[in-house]
Amino acid sequence: MHRFCAFVFCLLCAIFFNCAYGQQRNHNELGFRNDNDVYLMRSKDEYYTNGIGLFYKRAIDSDRFSQDKWENKLWSVGVGHKIYNAYTGDIESEEDIDRPITGYLYVNGEMSWYSKREEAVSMGVELAVIGKKAFGEDIQRSFHQLFGFYEINGWQYQLNNALGIDARANYSRLLFRNNGKRMDIFMNTAVSIGLNNTRLTVGPNIRFGKINSLFESAAMGSRVQSGNRKPDKELYLFYRPLLSWIVYNSTIQGGMLAADQRPMAFDIKPFVFSQIIGVQMAMDRIGLNINYIHTTREVKNQLRAHEYGSLSVTCYF
Repeated sequence: MHRFCAFVFCLLCAIFFNCAYGQQRNHNELGFRNDNDVYLMRSKDEYYTNGIGLFYKRAIDSDRFSQDKWENKLWSVGVGHKIYNAYTGDIESEEDIDRPITGYLYVNGEMSWYSKREEAVSMGVELAVIGKKAFGEDIQRSFHQLFGFYEINGWQYQLNNALGIDARANYSRLLFRNNGKRMDIFMNTAVSIGLNNTRLTVGPNIRFGKINSLFESAAMGSRVQSGNRKPDKELYLFYRPLLSWIVYNSTIQGGMLAADQRPMAFDIKPFVFSQIIGVQMAMDRIGLNINYIHTTREVKNQLRAHEYGSLSVTCYF
């Protein structure tokens, strides 16, 4: 665990150093995110045990769209990997598995629009593969060997290979902001339809502290600007409760079009409730986000709810 934390610290230092010597106009953003229960000082490899994502975002030249309605426009691309285990990474038999084991390797792209009325709309697609071709076992074994963790077992029961694509859309809108601009509430709605994930998620986001408008805030990933605006610095606490209606989840049920989804696919719970508590900091060149996430059971067989930490660092240039 100590070596893992040291690795993350070194990576963050490298990104911060790069940001400190970046260019002077912030039309681009480069970000890294890692989800893991090790941030809660645990080493369970439980359920959604690790996620790594990289993304690049760029603002569209404001001369190329009408400014009567839109305040900001961005496009982004991303790549990432997620690993799902049962309640532990040391499985001895099929009877020990209460959630399917699989990797999830993905690439995605998205367009986002931000209005003067503090509404945000985004649309995108995600292509992903599960099963052996997602390299979940290879990555987890290498990770455990690198940092001296225990020997994992159970990947012989992972889901079969499957490829899928999803269409995604998000809509957010400001509901309230106090006169001192130190607290606000905005609503998030996200929908995904496809072969990997079909779901609808809704919930408010409550922020306390030094906050910006939604078209220039780290909360919406909109600090990089289409025009020459320079967003103010941000530092705030936030709370985000989310209710999801799950129709299909390939990491639990297997690939929708796979001829054989076994050996260990399960039935989903149709409604999942998540709570996210965190702190967000955004300076001129760098951003940092630290979250605690608690999620109710996603699988009918699942022994307990799940919780983990998330760390994101971004560079604006």
